[in-house]
Amino acid sequence: MQTREQLDKLLDLYASALAARKAETLPLAPNVRFTENAQEIALDEGLWAACTGAGADQIRFIDPKTQQAGFMRVFAEHGEPVQVTVRLKTDKNGRIAEIEQFAVRKRPSLFNPDNFAPPALFHDIAPAARAPRPELEQTPHHYFNGIERDDGSIIPVRDDCIRIENGVQTVLARESDFASSTASQGFNLFKMGVAEQIGTGFFAFLPRIRDRRIQLIDEERSMVLAVCVFDHPGRLTEVNVKGFGPVKLPPQFCTPLSGLVAELFQVESGRIRAICATISMEPYGFKTGW
Repeated sequence: MQTREQLDKLLDLYASALAARKAETLPLAPNVRFTENAQEIALDEGLWAACTGAGADQIRFIDPKTQQAGFMRVFAEHGEPVQVTVRLKTDKNGRIAEIEQFAVRKRPSLFNPDNFAPPALFHDIAPAARAPRPELEQTPHHYFNGIERDDGSIIPVRDDCIRIENGVQTVLARESDFASSTASQGFNLFKMGVAEQIGTGFFAFLPRIRDRRIQLIDEERSMVLAVCVFDHPGRLTEVNVKGFGPVKLPPQFCTPLSGLVAELFQVESGRIRAICATISMEPYGFKTGW
């Protein structure tokens, strides 16, 4: 069994190997499985074939009970920033048996590598305020269920919870921050808190969150990493927002697509205090690869 410290060092080793494109320097199990954005590929392909450097260390999460560890960090691909989430799982000999990697590359919206996974977003939680493992395991489901049902009241979330998606703050944002894609219609979704935003009914275009996996629970930091798929069927072109009226949807939500999501939650005193996610848009109905 690897200790928390050993798993932490393994993250350093992985980041250095990726930046140098030298997967052979890692302690790999003979049957190691690697996916990038849900595609099973060789360990010399994808970002491993094109990485040209690593940014500063950002957010880490470690689960000694299941022998897993991961991070959210920016890397460079031929000089261009890539927002990366990685999950590693080791076998009984301490070798890496699973690598699940998410790489979000430059896109016209919802992409800000300068603010991706800021370390200050998550802080140390006092032991008495940490959530027990069973509670952490259910936390992502409460959040995903709230989105599916357009009901923010069922989510145990703090009013001041900050959510960062692909480096963009998508709740409690100031006017000077990234404006939401609906702001020109007089409805700035990003100014609201998590529960208020979800309760508006805006996410009616997103009726299903499937293939949910609670992948890693960091009990010491009261954090949980979940992976899932947001299905956007493309049936709607506008939604009826409670207290506002009809809002036309951005074009990307009016066509069938699925979002591959790796989402990290931190819970303090029974309520979600921070959320950070990587989201990549994939063909509608695609499979997660796990």
